Amino acid sequence: MGSENNGNNVEKREIVMKRWLKKIIPQQKSLQNHPHLSRISHLLNRPHIWALHRRSCARAAAIGVFINFLPLPLQMLWAGLLAILLRANLPIAVAITWINNPFTFIPINLFVYFTGEKILTLLGFTSSSSEQEKLSFEQLTSLHWIDGLYSLGIPYITGLLFLCIIGSIFAYLLISIIWKIAVLKRRRKHRPIK
Repeated sequence: MGSENNGNNVEKREIVMKRWLKKIIPQQKSLQNHPHLSRISHLLNRPHIWALHRRSCARAAAIGVFINFLPLPLQMLWAGLLAILLRANLPIAVAITWINNPFTFIPINLFVYFTGEKILTLLGFTSSSSEQEKLSFEQLTSLHWIDGLYSLGIPYITGLLFLCIIGSIFAYLLISIIWKIAVLKRRRKHRPIK
């Protein structure tokens, strides 16, 4: 009797979660009627960009993580375009880009730089021997941070490529594995007892 009650609680939580997601994820019609999106509204009619299945969601996570590490303006736009082109879930791809925001921009880019520097050191390359070439925290926190991006050079690009590729692969595999585990648990739960 206790396990039945536990199963009902899980189902109730799933229903509550789906309702909550439906509230926060923009609806297809609201985006199609949005005045700023009128030029691409025909692209928003494609059902695969709204589908919630394993491959679509895993692709969306990979796209979101890939775009998230790139120091690009309009990351949501790029993630949305890639989601449409690669047949991924549009809202998920766009939402993942929100990880990179004004509060996380500096830590993410420091992480990218130091990851690249570590990779180059492990491979036996000296990333930047002079102290003037090394990235300082003041460079990234100053008002002229864009000038600092040019001085980052090889360590930054190395870290960027590594984290974009590895992060995307990891996100894709993580979503796929979690999805498969959830499906297997659901199948076992609904399997008749012999």
